Amino acid sequence: MDVHAAHAGTLSRAAGAVAAGQVDWAVAIDENTAMVLESVGARDYRVIGSGHCWDIRGANGEAVVAVRAAD
Repeated sequence: MDVHAAHAGTLSRAAGAVAAGQVDWAVAIDENTAMVLESVGARDYRVIGSGHCWDIRGANGEAVVAVRAAD
């Protein structure tokens, strides 16, 4: 997890970690935003707040980024 994704530019750090194979999943979270996990170890989550969560997952040696906003 990396915070202040849009404001501090940490999205690229999280995507780089996934692309390099250091982790298989990362989430970069904007300011005034939170991810709510339904259970420990879950990979599905809700987004609350005014920003976005940038969901970054490894797939076939690449980092795939999806943007999620609050419902």
